[in-house]
Amino acid sequence: MKEVTEIIPEWQTEIGVGMFRNCNNLRSVVIPSWVTKIQCQSFDHCHNLTSVEIPASVTEIDSGAFNGCPRLSHITISPDNKNYYSPDGCNAIIERKSETLIIGCQNTIIPKTVKKIKSCAFWHCTGLDSINIPDSVEEIQEEAFYYCKGLGEITIPDSVTKIGEGAFGGCSGLTGVKLSSRITEIPKELFRYCTGINGIGIPNSVKKIKTHAFAGCSSLQHVGIGELVEEIGDYVFDGCTSLSSIVIPDSVKEIGAAFVRCPNLRLVCIKDAKVLDDTGLNSDVKIVNPGASKAERESWSKEEQDLAIQYKFSHVFYELGRPVDE
Repeated sequence: MKEVTEIIPEWQTEIGVGMFRNCNNLRSVVIPSWVTKIQCQSFDHCHNLTSVEIPASVTEIDSGAFNGCPRLSHITISPDNKNYYSPDGCNAIIERKSETLIIGCQNTIIPKTVKKIKSCAFWHCTGLDSINIPDSVEEIQEEAFYYCKGLGEITIPDSVTKIGEGAFGGCSGLTGVKLSSRITEIPKELFRYCTGINGIGIPNSVKKIKTHAFAGCSSLQHVGIGELVEEIGDYVFDGCTSLSSIVIPDSVKEIGAAFVRCPNLRLVCIKDAKVLDDTGLNSDVKIVNPGASKAERESWSKEEQDLAIQYKFSHVFYELGRPVDE
């Protein structure tokens, strides 16, 4: 395939939507010095693209311009570019004015100056196996790490106060997660189809867990729900086939059809069982009432007794897939 500089005439200052989509022979891109804008999905699904060079002339780069480029590993930007920068070894495109990382790749090192990770920044970056999010980051937008199936563990620092919908959806290799203690909700589809997650702890700062947040997390066994959670939305645990028990704190006042297709869920520890109406629970699920009398507790199994103890001590956090006291 010809170089991009040979294909784009000097009178064309923009690389349009989908212009190089599915160009699998494209391995490196040097953006011509007359280009000022790179539009959304310009290089969408260029599966063999490994490197990109951005000149000083570029003043606008849309989110998702390099979506679905799993082998992209090197990103450089001219130091004379006034709108974007990429420090040596950073391998990312960062907007100067807002300190927003708009495009990353499998070798990205997020600088400590970044405040926001843009929507779709690492979308379908299947070669990404680890990433350190510095404590300068305040927001992770929707689908920022969607389908990064090679990502193994993620720690979201306490500096983060907002996470967008589906930010880690489809990260099937994800096994450990530590959430920020300053987020107030678990957004829609945050970890949907993260089939490797074994345990998750919902921080005490969270008030709402939104629809499909953990749907399809087929390995999920341990869930620690924070003391301030008031609402658990529809299909939150839909298809969590390994979930066998769960503790619901007193703070929870509303639960949607959260437990549909949870065939192995057998025990739910909760004080007010009325909250569980229309939640999709199987008819054979046993309700463990932590306020039960001593006589009633004598007939409980060890698992039921353990759940009651867990309830007494609020919730058990699972950080990076392991109980925090391990």
